Amino acid sequence: MKWFRAMLKSGVESMMRIILLL
Repeated sequence: MKWFRAMLKSGVESMMRIILLL
């Protein structure tokens, strides 16, 4: 589950970054 949590966290960070860029 550790890899899943890390992947989820990276996905959220990338989404936040895209939203901030928009």
